[in-house]
Amino acid sequence: MADTPLTLPEQNRALAVIDTSLRILIAVIGLLSVVAVAQSTPGTYARLRAIDVITGVPVKMRDGIVLRADIYRPTDQSRHPVLLARTPYDKTSEGATCRRAAQRGYVCVAQDVRGRYASDGEWYPFQNDSNDGYDTIEWAAALPYSNDKVAMYGDSYVGATQWLAAIGHPPHLFAIQPALTASNYHDGWVYQGGAFEQWFAQSWTSILATQTLQREAFKNIHAKDWAEQLPEAEFPVLKIRNITDLAPYYFGF
Repeated sequence: MADTPLTLPEQNRALAVIDTSLRILIAVIGLLSVVAVAQSTPGTYARLRAIDVITGVPVKMRDGIVLRADIYRPTDQSRHPVLLARTPYDKTSEGATCRRAAQRGYVCVAQDVRGRYASDGEWYPFQNDSNDGYDTIEWAAALPYSNDKVAMYGDSYVGATQWLAAIGHPPHLFAIQPALTASNYHDGWVYQGGAFEQWFAQSWTSILATQTLQREAFKNIHAKDWAEQLPEAEFPVLKIRNITDLAPYYFGF
């Protein structure tokens, strides 16, 4: 377990080592899942469970930063396997999937990654997802309604958070299911064959930076905090960071 964020080259080297074995593992798990469904009792999935939804649950990382998650779980007193999605695209987008999973006997956790939506901290793609993923997995495994087994799922960046978490070998990570993602965040993500993928990098950055700008504005959105502040030209809502600082990762690409 690393105490400091891995650099991008370190992440890529580590991913290269585990890439092949994890792909085989994922294929085997997928096959076993298909077999399990095929052998299940007819009508099993028609008996849907009642569920509870707990939103905005704080999860403290090793450096003290608090990330927030929504938990969907069956209302019974049993312990269940946990499905985890860590996303930069708003944890509420996983609501429909998590509801279906909870109705079928899983605890489903959707978390905003560091610096996105409800989670604290500064957003920088990939940089903190290995340590944050590790810490979140171990937190989820310790939930009172967890059976100690955590599996991650999701595509695109949500798939990348799985590879990065797996690097740290969290003891309670049982399986991952990354899809439509990459195992190298240089070639195959923002570069293709050595050429900068301008359309992808700029469109992706635009989506991410827009929400960062919104976070900056909303820090001072409450009128009671600034209604009596003078001069009027120092209206706090308009005091945001330098525009080039909204997406420093773009210049790192």
